Amino acid sequence: MITKDIRLDDCILDLVDNSIDAARRTAAKKKGKKPYRGFWAEITFDKSQFTIADNCGGMTRKAAENYAFHFGRPAAASQLAVDHGIGLYGIGMKRAFLKMGREVDVRSSTTSEAFHVPINVDKWRENDTDNWDFELKPIDTTSPGMMIAITKLYDGISDELDRVTFPGELLQRIAMTYGHFLDEGFVVKVNGTAAKSIDFTLREGAHVKPARVKYKDEELPSVTVEIIAGMRAFPGVQETDETSASAERTAATLNGWFVACNDRVVVAADKSSKTGWGTGRGKTKIGVWHPQYNGFFGLVRLSSANPKELPWATTKRELDYESPLWRRALAKMMPITRALTAYSNKRKTHTTEAMPLEKGKSVRADAVRLRPEPVLPNLSTARKSGRKKGASVNIGYEVSRRRADRLGRELEAENGDYDLIGKEAFDYAYRVLVGE
Repeated sequence: MITKDIRLDDCILDLVDNSIDAARRTAAKKKGKKPYRGFWAEITFDKSQFTIADNCGGMTRKAAENYAFHFGRPAAASQLAVDHGIGLYGIGMKRAFLKMGREVDVRSSTTSEAFHVPINVDKWRENDTDNWDFELKPIDTTSPGMMIAITKLYDGISDELDRVTFPGELLQRIAMTYGHFLDEGFVVKVNGTAAKSIDFTLREGAHVKPARVKYKDEELPSVTVEIIAGMRAFPGVQETDETSASAERTAATLNGWFVACNDRVVVAADKSSKTGWGTGRGKTKIGVWHPQYNGFFGLVRLSSANPKELPWATTKRELDYESPLWRRALAKMMPITRALTAYSNKRKTHTTEAMPLEKGKSVRADAVRLRPEPVLPNLSTARKSGRKKGASVNIGYEVSRRRADRLGRELEAENGDYDLIGKEAFDYAYRVLVGE
């Protein structure tokens, strides 16, 4: 069933994808930083109806008859796709219609022609063939754009749309998913409230700079891969501008790896093995995510004129993590993750020394300069406790180097940082035996 694997918010975002793709046909020809300025999509709903309308150019009658409403032939619908697109009209609309309600009205207008398509979903479901012919009724032209209205909502959908927190949750999802397009001028409103993009920023200063690498995939040179990663913030370090302070308020949603396909965020704030956490062995090991790494931010941008070359799942909420393209990108992400987590591990015992070196300003991810690896403060090898004289003691003992190195790998300590290994071992024993 085409709707079983998709949530309501995913279904709505499918329709927003179509609006953005329609606007892209014009925006791609514009110059400047705001090519989507003037384009919008407005979503309105209550417990009895759902509507999405846009001003993104509309669809020609020929395209509707030959591609968009041949729902049984998604391959044909792909002919409506634009370069670097993020959606397909046929699949996205079909999922929305089947998922949400029993009565649908689609209206489209270009500068020269207009039509509307009334759809009775129950009758459609009863039809034995996928290639059911919809009647396109001519109407007077209006401002170029499309409108989809869905009524006689299913009970579960009606309840969800009527939930008090749903509009805010949808706005947050839109802000996270379409930040790039919102920054470039596109406007999405939910019940009259415009989504505001979430800034992806990283810390940059004299001693700390994020990494940024960009390349054509070796097996699929038509795909461009870009990896940007560094620290958004460091614990205890004062932010230096309002943008960073704003980002800090949403810290829980901004830590981890993000993946965007053609600038649409597909994976957000991932801290699992899918993006390398808790994988590898020995010198290549990366520990599982720990709150100690809060402030880590990484963004992978996969771009192709042909969206089918990108490894996104049909829900656009996940990737095909077995894709060779993704595996090659992951191999280039992991050394950057390893460098940042190694620094975080060492920082634990050098906080006083580290904090002055970590100050800087927040820069947008797309403004980061190309750099193969992150620049991080060079902390001394001696342990800096920052405690008053007489408040601490030294504990020393000898063990074999082999045993120390093995324990160090499990503790994710740098090779030879035996002081850190000893402290971590003491802390562990203290927690287990003393319980504080």
